[in-house]
Amino acid sequence: MRNSIMKNIGKINRKGRLFLAFGIYLISIVWAVVYFRYKYVRGSLLSTADAPKYLGALTFQTIFVNLPIIVILIVAICMKGKVAIEKFSFKIRTRSAKIIVIILSLIYVFQLVSWLGFSDEKVTIVFQWLYYLLSVAFLEEFEFRALFPVILEKEFSRPVQWILPNILYALAHCVPMVVTGMELSQILIHTFNNLGWYVLYGLFLEWCKRKTKCLWGGVLFHALTDFQM
Repeated sequence: MRNSIMKNIGKINRKGRLFLAFGIYLISIVWAVVYFRYKYVRGSLLSTADAPKYLGALTFQTIFVNLPIIVILIVAICMKGKVAIEKFSFKIRTRSAKIIVIILSLIYVFQLVSWLGFSDEKVTIVFQWLYYLLSVAFLEEFEFRALFPVILEKEFSRPVQWILPNILYALAHCVPMVVTGMELSQILIHTFNNLGWYVLYGLFLEWCKRKTKCLWGGVLFHALTDFQM
């Protein structure tokens, strides 16, 4: 059964792969917008600063809003096993990649320790540290720098594999503006002003993944840049 499903997936043509990538993207974005907007209007949307009082609810909110990508990740690994680990660059293959991952991991841990030393909000800091690592960096890198390039790789050129996912990555940053009800003109202006930056940043993370043949360097760098902000 699993083998027949995988064979059918492998036969998907150019249009089918494009539709699949956009379908996954739209489902994940619409899911997040609808959920966050519902919570925002009701005044029950939690932020990472609420961790000390609402740790359980905030953890549930984080998992629930990322549910489509989490489900896809679990299904992909269950269906393809070791092949998925290889295709999504989860395996650290080279010595240089291991060194980079170790160095970035140590820096990220040092960043946590430093923040804890200067703040009394220990629970908030630890939650934010994990939030940016797992919910933001890992899931975004999986979706935009692992999943989408794998979907597109057989039918599209390398430039498309690099650029298209990162344009989608840039557009995904409009979600907070939509959730808070910002006017369309403001959303368009903000998107126009920041699109190039997000695409370039995404391309850099894609380059990191391709250079090291490993997703984890990009995940840790992504987490480092987001956590300090």
